[in-house]
Amino acid sequence: MYKSIIQFLVAVVLSGFAAACTQPGGRPRPDAPDSVSVVALYRYFYDGDSAAVMAHPRLAEDFLRVVDFPTDDLSAGASMWSNSLPVRVFTPAVDSIYGHDGPPLDSYVGYALAAARLEGIALPERDYAAVVYGRREAIGFSDSVMYIALNHYIAPDYPGYQRFPVYERVVKTPAQLPYDIAEALVGSQLPYQAPSDGGTALSHMLYEGALACARTALVENVDEAEALGYSERQYEWVLDHEAELWRELISRELLYDTDETAWRRLVSPAPVTSVLSIYSPGRAGRFLGYRMVKRYLEAHPEADLASLLSPEFYNAPDVLEKIDYNP
Repeated sequence: MYKSIIQFLVAVVLSGFAAACTQPGGRPRPDAPDSVSVVALYRYFYDGDSAAVMAHPRLAEDFLRVVDFPTDDLSAGASMWSNSLPVRVFTPAVDSIYGHDGPPLDSYVGYALAAARLEGIALPERDYAAVVYGRREAIGFSDSVMYIALNHYIAPDYPGYQRFPVYERVVKTPAQLPYDIAEALVGSQLPYQAPSDGGTALSHMLYEGALACARTALVENVDEAEALGYSERQYEWVLDHEAELWRELISRELLYDTDETAWRRLVSPAPVTSVLSIYSPGRAGRFLGYRMVKRYLEAHPEADLASLLSPEFYNAPDVLEKIDYNP
């Protein structure tokens, strides 16, 4: 009996610790998301509902400018876009997922905004629109609007993704959307600031690790593997081989390498991180950066995301001493 009670208590403590690790500084989550409306522009264009489009003239004009369609006659431009190939091809699949009872886009954005404020990040006021377009970036910004291209979040086996490599297709799912929204909001506001030498691999890894941390801190129901873009099997592998990956990074003298090719091979999306191990999933450098940031937060619970995403942190010459990372 006592053994069962102890096992139960240990499980409770460990689950609480795991949850805390996804919340930088251990601060409480927002009580509620901010009140936000994500306008479903994609649906209005697909329906050819000119009245609905014209009910959002500033959004419609801004979006048509983003996709390089004429705006001098807004109604005509909207009609042209409504009959464009991206709208006709992608929107049926998008609406089947995101229409009516689909994922709560308003809540995703609103929660990220509320959580960012708790993390010391002041985000500008802007409008938000769900769209369909043929661009490669899934989330884009104009001066005052955030555009969420839902055609990038359908399913890995969606026929329209055949031209993408497998490692890109596997994260084109609705489950990735709240994480990408969180990262886009934070990354657009606090981009990497390179020193004169372009930044070391360590500097880029820490910045990417802080962005990965934002993916867990600014999303309500977090799956850590999913947040990092890994399958459960991939995540188990990098956790099991964390020390090995770190030793390889050190032995190959990559940590302070300022060559752009070097750090991109560590943190950019790819099928594998071959510079460290042919068996490692991609972005292993970002994973190590994430683990370093988490280690720092364990020792400095007063820190927030705003400080972690500042060059004073990731470009600091003594940052490794502050982190005391030893997997």
